Amino acid sequence: MTTLEALISYKKCPPIVLKNRISDWPSRKWTPNYLASELTNQRYKCKVAPKDDNVLWETECVHEEITLQQFVEWNLGKPDENNPLFPYNKSDVTCYIDYKYMKDLFIEKTDHMKAVDWSVFGLDNRDGNDSTIWIGSEGCYTNCHYDTYGFNLVAQIYGRKRWTLFPPSDTKYMYPTRIPYEESSVFSPVDVKKPDTTTFHLFKNSHPHVVILEPGDVLYVPRHWWHFVESLETSISINTWVEMEEDKDSHVTEAISRVLFGCMMDIKIGSVGSTTDWINPGEEVQGHDVNFRYLQQALGSYKKAKDKNNRSSNLTKFASHIGKYFDLKIETNKAATIPGRNQLIFQDDVDRRNNEETDQSLKRKVSTSPRDEYKKQRIDLDTENIKSYSECLHHNTLSFDSNLKVLEPMSYDLYVKEVICSYHTEQETIHDSDIDLPQIMKNTSQELLNSCQECQLSSDRTELDTAKKCQTCNIKTSDTFDRTELESAQHQTCNIKTRYF
Repeated sequence: MTTLEALISYKKCPPIVLKNRISDWPSRKWTPNYLASELTNQRYKCKVAPKDDNVLWETECVHEEITLQQFVEWNLGKPDENNPLFPYNKSDVTCYIDYKYMKDLFIEKTDHMKAVDWSVFGLDNRDGNDSTIWIGSEGCYTNCHYDTYGFNLVAQIYGRKRWTLFPPSDTKYMYPTRIPYEESSVFSPVDVKKPDTTTFHLFKNSHPHVVILEPGDVLYVPRHWWHFVESLETSISINTWVEMEEDKDSHVTEAISRVLFGCMMDIKIGSVGSTTDWINPGEEVQGHDVNFRYLQQALGSYKKAKDKNNRSSNLTKFASHIGKYFDLKIETNKAATIPGRNQLIFQDDVDRRNNEETDQSLKRKVSTSPRDEYKKQRIDLDTENIKSYSECLHHNTLSFDSNLKVLEPMSYDLYVKEVICSYHTEQETIHDSDIDLPQIMKNTSQELLNSCQECQLSSDRTELDTAKKCQTCNIKTSDTFDRTELESAQHQTCNIKTRYF
């Protein structure tokens, strides 16, 4: 097993960007204009949302049905009166044709399924039939959430997108919720573009991983990683969710969630009469008999699952294939220390494994049975693997392939300074006097900008105070040095007088 293969197979592997692997895909030549010319008569649901610094739930957005040609015309600022997007100003709103299965999109163009070929990542016989496509204008976004099934591969076909990801260990800082309900999606109410740290104060403890995907990039999103996605320009993305062995557990929990949510819906309909804010558009909750049938099937599949490596082999195949094409070499010995920036990720595992290894050493003093020796070998192997994983993220000990990027966490303070503040500074420039914004939106934007500026001023003041303290320290040191010299001179004078006497 190569080092990269071991990293990808590790449960706490971070997201990875892979470059120059889909250059031969026919879909890499796709543009919104091309797709509009290929799919002329079909209409698709799209999400229309304000283009500002407020992230809305999908239930709060406007939804229209449009053709791709109508999307292109509106995006170019040339919609006709028959275009459902005609009432919406492109400078004020975004449009997102999101989460569309390619096999539904290309019903009459089945040859387009072969324009996507995931076999270049070791996933044979996986193409457009197993993929979804996302087409959107500048500023459109997907709310922060994690997917309950499998791992995710995302190919950036056209335009750029910014991904902000958080590890599963940050779940307690993300305030997870199942409302609005969407099967296999757990949402976060935290607006990662403008986090309210008064209401969601734990979010300050999170570990954001931020990356901008360029056309031709493929992002590996490990299982249960939180992500918020925003288009920086008109974009097209294609992704596939790849099944894993652990999904049999998720199928059961999802079936239970469906049953419970169905009961809650009945209660709300009886008391309020509306559930539009509880369920995402396009999602449907069946009757109790259907929901319990889903649960029964999930439990039956769970009990029948005998070959635990059957689905996990998808991750193994992916890791093995990537390990052959991307160069990742350890340049130092395996005793390299874990870098400080990765201590939060790996130190707990290393400590736990070391403690287990110590316990096993003590047990070997009183028992040397074959079973104990077998346990020792397994622990030694796991400990060795963890060392190599921690080394994989240490740039000083690794030689990275230029086509590979392992994402690293940033502190919350750095995230605020480099991502949030810079974003809102840009928004303040874009929202000039020609755009008629609601006063409350202007006030919010100005308050946030002032907050960012105050943050910078506070930082500057801290640096100034530190500099003053350093100067004071130097002065005190100089004074002490002068006094020491004077005392030394006095002692010399004393000695002279003694000798003279």
